[in-house]
Amino acid sequence: MSVINNILFPADGSETSNKALTFVKNLALKFEAKVTVIHIYEFPVLIGGFEINPVYIVELEQNLQKRGETILENAKKELDLMGIESATILLQGDTGKTIVDFVNGDAYDLLVIGSHGTGAIKSFLMGSTSNYVIHHTNCPTLVIQKE
Repeated sequence: MSVINNILFPADGSETSNKALTFVKNLALKFEAKVTVIHIYEFPVLIGGFEINPVYIVELEQNLQKRGETILENAKKELDLMGIESATILLQGDTGKTIVDFVNGDAYDLLVIGSHGTGAIKSFLMGSTSNYVIHHTNCPTLVIQKE
C-alpha cells in the first residue's frame, strides 16, 4: 500500500497552478494515486449603494462557472492522458476557507497547491490563499513556489 493514495489539487489556471499540476502528475504516477481537482470561484462582494442589473449578476456568475469548468476540464485532460485516475469538482465560496473545509472533510493524503494564484493583489503577498491553507488544514500540504 502506498503512502500517498489520494491527492487534492486546487487549480486556478494560473502559471503557478499549472506548474503544480505538473508536480501532481509526476507524484500521482509514482504512487499510483488518485487526484481530485477542485476549482473554487469567488463571487465578488458588491458594494452597497449602487444599483446593479440582476442580469449582470447572473451573467457574471455564469462566466465564473464556465471559466472554472474550463480549468477543471483542462486539468482532467492532462491527468487522463497520463492514465491517472481523477475527479473534478467546481465549488463556490471564499477560496482558502473552501479548500480547508473540503480537504479537512475527506481523507486526502496530500494537498498540493500553487503559491500564487490569479488574484492580483492577493498574489503580491505570499499568496494569501496558500498561506491561509497551510495554517488551517489538517492535511499535509505541499506548496509549489512561483519561479
